[in-house]
Amino acid sequence: MATGIAEEIRADSASLYHFVESICALCENPTGAYIAPSDQFFAYITELGAKTKLYLSDFPAHIPRDPAFHRIYRQKLTILRGCWSEPHRLIKPSTDADTLNVPFPLLAAFYNKLNTLNHFADVTFTVFHLHDVNYVQIRASWIRELTNKLVSHIPTADAFPKSLGLIGIPYSLRSAVFLNSLIPHEIGHFVFQELDKWSDLRANAAVELASVCGANAALLTSEDVAWALDRIASWSEEIFCDLFAVRMAGPAYAFAYIELFDLMRIVYSRPSATTDELEFSHSHPADAFRLSQHVALLRTLGWWDEVQSFDTHYVRVLNQVAVLPQSQYTFPLPVPFPLAEKTLEAFLNISPNILALVESAVEYSLDSGVSDFKCFNRLVEDSLHHGIVPSTVVTADGERHNPTSTTILNSAYKVALESLDTLIDKIHDQDKLSVRVRSQWRGPRIVDDEGVGGHQLVVGSDQVNPCPFLQRNSSKRD
Repeated sequence: MATGIAEEIRADSASLYHFVESICALCENPTGAYIAPSDQFFAYITELGAKTKLYLSDFPAHIPRDPAFHRIYRQKLTILRGCWSEPHRLIKPSTDADTLNVPFPLLAAFYNKLNTLNHFADVTFTVFHLHDVNYVQIRASWIRELTNKLVSHIPTADAFPKSLGLIGIPYSLRSAVFLNSLIPHEIGHFVFQELDKWSDLRANAAVELASVCGANAALLTSEDVAWALDRIASWSEEIFCDLFAVRMAGPAYAFAYIELFDLMRIVYSRPSATTDELEFSHSHPADAFRLSQHVALLRTLGWWDEVQSFDTHYVRVLNQVAVLPQSQYTFPLPVPFPLAEKTLEAFLNISPNILALVESAVEYSLDSGVSDFKCFNRLVEDSLHHGIVPSTVVTADGERHNPTSTTILNSAYKVALESLDTLIDKIHDQDKLSVRVRSQWRGPRIVDDEGVGGHQLVVGSDQVNPCPFLQRNSSKRD
């Protein structure tokens, strides 16, 4: 064995060792307190890093004597560096998302609701920050395949925990409540992928594609069919996740979707919508179509009569898209491709079947929250109008009740959209016509009073005279 190759591999091993160590240092010495799933994620990365470093320490001692195998042996370092480059992108955003910078009570409420489903009884999600104004879920299959590649080279390393998912949220919305109602959509991706729901729909999609293509179906190549089904799979997954989120959060999800993407503008395009809201993209359904599916499910769940009572332009948006004919939706491509139109037609025809996939995923039993909302919304609204997020309400018969987190969330959104003036009028020296003031008092914020376990949902702003509030731990219900 040549001395040169030994020195080169020792140097390269040391370089990679330093890279791995620098990543693990952030996990070993976090700067704040974290939710339990984040601690689990950091512990996993730390342990994986320790075993990788142990492997690298011994790597130069096992260089093959035959020079013909040097290139193959050296390739292992390239593979390991590539694998560790991916977690590198996630660690810093995850350490930024400490308990002061994630919507912990809301997350706990969503986790608890998910955990009522047998298949997901132990599932939780670590959260990381995004610079983009969007929400994402790291595909569980991707992170598992990545770590399995490491495990294949480092036999002592453990696979990524099956009960742990990763969700990214915009850093600017770390303390928001309303827009974080979008988080269940990302949880939905985890559910869709874990249950392999596309396999339940794929055969139907293929049959429908052939049907809409008619005699031309025989002219389609395998690549054509794969392309079309890939589009339908992507659109189906997005609609599944939307409907799953409505099942988790009620109409608050639809409102948050409208707000994040500024779809309030649709009301100025009546009776239809603009081209942007009617176009399907390569990976996502048209915004107007997505909202129409929200409405359809809200009707099915019994939420729609309640939503219709919300005096807000957000509801006018929903009413407007609910009656749009499917013929208005398009799937434009940069280059004319006749199959695009047929792919969209096939998807629209099978889209009603997606709700059945959602219902089977939630085991036909997940509480929609509408009954509790009907019972306690007015009492919760009254408390919110006095600056209080209630953990308990008292009915006319003197009975004490704990509204679910779904009721609190949707009642708060209702107040923010239609009766914020009632709250602001009760606050000294606050101008209800001021955009700044309305922003400050628009809804509950999440603050951390005493570190882990001291989270509170608070109505209003700490920049003005505070009004009373009661601590509410959303994780106790739903």
